[in-house]
Amino acid sequence: MKRLTLIFALLVSLAAGAVSAQGTQPTPQPPIILADDLFARAGAALEARNYDAAIRDYTLLIFFNPTFSQAYYGRALSYFSQNAFDRALSDLAR
Repeated sequence: MKRLTLIFALLVSLAAGAVSAQGTQPTPQPPIILADDLFARAGAALEARNYDAAIRDYTLLIFFNPTFSQAYYGRALSYFSQNAFDRALSDLAR
């Protein structure tokens, strides 16, 4: 009899755990930013004269694709607009 009670208690606790696990929702993930979106965002920041944001986004593009010459050019324009001429020339030389 004790064995049946123990098995019944075990089954009830397992069923309760399964029911509570079904109620959990997955945590929403932030959207993935693609390179095209990042390049467009960097260009928009440059156009809006938000040079720090443009430099940040162009730098991210360069980090993921070091051969992307348009990102170097955009970052050079941003540096030039901030009077950081040495950094601008360094990007243009790449």
